[in-house]
Amino acid sequence: MAKPSSDTITLNGDTPLTIGSQVTFTVETDEQFPWIECQCFNPEGNLVYSQINAGFNHGQATFPEVFQLGPTGLWQSGPADGHATAFLSTKNNHRKILAETSFQVE
Repeated sequence: MAKPSSDTITLNGDTPLTIGSQVTFTVETDEQFPWIECQCFNPEGNLVYSQINAGFNHGQATFPEVFQLGPTGLWQSGPADGHATAFLSTKNNHRKILAETSFQVE
């Protein structure tokens, strides 16, 4: 029987989040070198922000890289639904999802 995943990703940042907010993420995993992808979608469901930051060495839980949530050419104002994914990149350039979280940008 497979062991249930205990991997987690947690958003760090002042709330409420607004366009231009800077956030980091804490990832708890036994895996080495996970990546984080952070995306935001406008109310119509269109992708308006996307950033991927490289992983860290095993044992370092907080990504020091800051994700600045806009503005972008497609997102100058208004709310967005945010989504962050911690993942591993496999040898075949596929993703193994470790953990996901959602958040709101007002």
